[in-house]
Amino acid sequence: MAEKIDWDQFQSPFFRVAPGDEHKVVLTNWRQEHRTFGEQTQNPRLALVFDVIRVDGTEHTVKPLEWCTTSPGLAQEFKPMIVKAEAKKKDAIYCVMKRDANKRYSVFDLSGVLDER
Repeated sequence: MAEKIDWDQFQSPFFRVAPGDEHKVVLTNWRQEHRTFGEQTQNPRLALVFDVIRVDGTEHTVKPLEWCTTSPGLAQEFKPMIVKAEAKKKDAIYCVMKRDANKRYSVFDLSGVLDER
């Protein structure tokens, strides 16, 4: 009998939203980091980074996915959600992330719908 396949080895550690898709997600452990992307090795860019622990009802708490943005505009869309969560001493935000056909992101706060993870 062949060795059992470890499917987790084939899973990307990064969360992605394809153009035209939307996902309900729970984001936690937000932070800002300097990141390099692809072939870029010089001039790291400032990124807002999250751990993604739930996507459309599927839990990723054991091995969270990661998502980040270097867009100042998109980071500003997250600001009121993060400020509200921190004021309530919450460690997660619940939102819808959409990406249109032109690859532009938008986010909508759902924490009023579900205040707990």
